[in-house]
Amino acid sequence: MKRLLCILILVVSLMYLYARYIEPNNLKANEYSISSETLPDSYNNFKIVQFSDLLYNNDYNKKNIDELIKKINEYNPDLVIFNGNLISNNYQINDEDKSYLEEKLNEINANINKIAIYGSNDEENTYQEIMNNSNFIILNNSSKYIFYKS
Repeated sequence: MKRLLCILILVVSLMYLYARYIEPNNLKANEYSISSETLPDSYNNFKIVQFSDLLYNNDYNKKNIDELIKKINEYNPDLVIFNGNLISNNYQINDEDKSYLEEKLNEINANINKIAIYGSNDEENTYQEIMNNSNFIILNNSSKYIFYKS
């Protein structure tokens, strides 16, 4: 029984350490080339950066957000898409945090547009305020045409 309890404690501890220290620092960037006969030639070299699940929870991941924004801007994207889940589920965001997120998300450079959609964790009013103040266009059951070098 003691051995089972020790193993259980070890497994839970390892899961916590992974979730707390490894996964948040695990930034992955994948590049894909898309070719289609239906895309006009003017879209050659059009760059889209998509990211999601910041799950902000105060000081814990400010360094990660800084690194992410730097990496996004290095790609010099034409279009940036944020797929939601801005704030961690159980985190009560305050005005200082809102200002920080607005400032940081506003630092993202996109040649054409920055677009956002709601994630399953996003509280509508707070999310809308932060994203609008960061110059993101929120698509909520809507669409937007993107014109590029036409």
